[in-house]
Amino acid sequence: GGAGRLAEGQTLNQKVERFRDLATQLTSASSGEASQAQCDTACRFVEALLLGVAKHLPQVRIEVEILTASGSAPLEWPAGVQGPLVSLVARLTPGPIIGEMATRSRLPLDVWIDGELRFALQPPQKEPCGSPLVLFTSGLQMRALPDAIPLRQQMKAALGNG
Repeated sequence: GGAGRLAEGQTLNQKVERFRDLATQLTSASSGEASQAQCDTACRFVEALLLGVAKHLPQVRIEVEILTASGSAPLEWPAGVQGPLVSLVARLTPGPIIGEMATRSRLPLDVWIDGELRFALQPPQKEPCGSPLVLFTSGLQMRALPDAIPLRQQMKAALGNG
């Protein structure tokens, strides 16, 4: 199949939900239960990021486009990214956005979101067997704050890796 675009007028929630629906369909057609859990996690990440920006920065305009492609109609991604894929492209105005978040262990990160943020979900490939589901990203960086790196090393030394 070729590229498909979402209808105008849909809300951000509807577009993110459509990305989840297409990703779930694509993954269920080609893989098992473990891949469905990975797909759910990847979709929750995309949802949390986009809906979080919309909630906390209402002045940011977010335009979303959903694209689907098969191997015969590849999307614009780096070498090694193969179809079938489902892709979400978000254009944020004004961009870029720079913020902070924390990991579950409460270590801070800088989050950099470019004016164009892309996600592409690729289900596990049939060969090699056991290939993982992959969520490709472009326009997103998560950088550890400089003071967090030595602090994390100290915590690991004191508490271990568990």
